[in-house]
Amino acid sequence: MFYDHAESTRRLIEELGGRAFRDLNYDAMQGAGVLIEAYLLALDQEDDTALDRIDTDVRAWIEGLTDEAQASAADRQLTKEGRED
Repeated sequence: MFYDHAESTRRLIEELGGRAFRDLNYDAMQGAGVLIEAYLLALDQEDDTALDRIDTDVRAWIEGLTDEAQASAADRQLTKEGRED
């Protein structure tokens, strides 16, 4: 069961890293790096509770990137509409 959870966490971190790279969000890239270190430690110690904390942190980062992307898209749309007037 632990290793299934670990694989799920790894995939979340991979998603965060991919989004951070795509968005060129260096803070999120650094955050992903820190979470990878925590993940490796949790994996070594087979610490399911640590994986839960990492999952929570990764989801928060992903949600923040999603919110930033939506805000950025809305800003671009407003800018585009302003030019059309």
